[in-house]
Amino acid sequence: MDSMQVGHKRKVEEENDEEEEEEESKEERETNEKIEIANEMKGIVKEREMERNRIKGEGREEEKMRIKSIERRLKEEELNEMMKMMNENMRDLYIQSKWGWNQSKKRKELNVSSNRFLFLFNVHPSPSSLIAFISFDFSNEEMNRPSIYW
Repeated sequence: MDSMQVGHKRKVEEENDEEEEEEESKEERETNEKIEIANEMKGIVKEREMERNRIKGEGREEEKMRIKSIERRLKEEELNEMMKMMNENMRDLYIQSKWGWNQSKKRKELNVSSNRFLFLFNVHPSPSSLIAFISFDFSNEEMNRPSIYW
């Protein structure tokens, strides 16, 4: 191989290395953005707990609710509770919309590993029951840009 070929080969290898580093950097930024949003969710829960403790310390009656954040796939009973709530509160709205209602599709959408959840439970009377939830779906959309849906 002559020196021109060696130089060209090195240049191509350097360009490939730069592209790989750029792709890794992009993935790292996306991961960091997702972590940042999840940490913000944890912060909201922590602030709520601190407020409940402050109220309790002032002698006011503590609310009988509990907030739970979930950063994993849902357990079957959690998913069932969410679907029950979706059926009761959102089914008719979906049916009237252009999307329609597809329970099995909605169930799969909610149980994606990239989703994060905040649940609000009523803990009195016992047993506790789910009274509200919000889900956050982390996705890459057009032009591979990170997006969040809630």
